[in-house]
Amino acid sequence: LLREAEKECAQGTAFIPVLRKLHRALECFGTTSNISLRARTYIAFAELFLREGKEGYAKAAFDHWEKAAHLLGKDLRRYDDLARKLLHYLQRDSNALKEKGEFDRALELLHHSLKISEVHFGEHSLQVAHILGWLGCVYQKSGDDDGALKSF
Repeated sequence: LLREAEKECAQGTAFIPVLRKLHRALECFGTTSNISLRARTYIAFAELFLREGKEGYAKAAFDHWEKAAHLLGKDLRRYDDLARKLLHYLQRDSNALKEKGEFDRALELLHHSLKISEVHFGEHSLQVAHILGWLGCVYQKSGDDDGALKSF
C-alpha cells in the first residue's frame, strides 16, 4: 500500500486518493515496530503536501517531516532534497503571511525552517544564517526589536 501510494504521488495521481492510501498505510504501520516503514509513510505525506504546493500545505508537510525526524534521527539526512523543497515552501508561505501582517504565523514557519536547516545542514550552515536573517526582518517588521537583535 505504501509503495503504491509513493508511486502514485511521484506520478502525479490526484491528491485525495493518494492521501487516503497513506492514511490506510499509517493505520497499518502505526502498530508495527518497524520504524522505517512508519517514517517512510510520514515522508510520503510530506512529499504529497509539497507536491500540491498550495499555500498552507508547507505546515502540514513540516508536521509530517517532524514525525519522521523523531523516528529516524540522523538517518533523516538522506532526505535532503525533501528538506530543500520544504524550506522553499515554508519560506514562501512565511513571506506571504508577513505581507498580510500575520507575523506570529510567519515567525512560526521560519522557526520550523530553522529546525530543518539545523538538522539537515548543520547549526553553522549558510542555510541557518539565511533563515536567521529572515527571522530578524520579520521580528523587526512586527515591531519586536529585541527579537530582531537576537536573530541578527
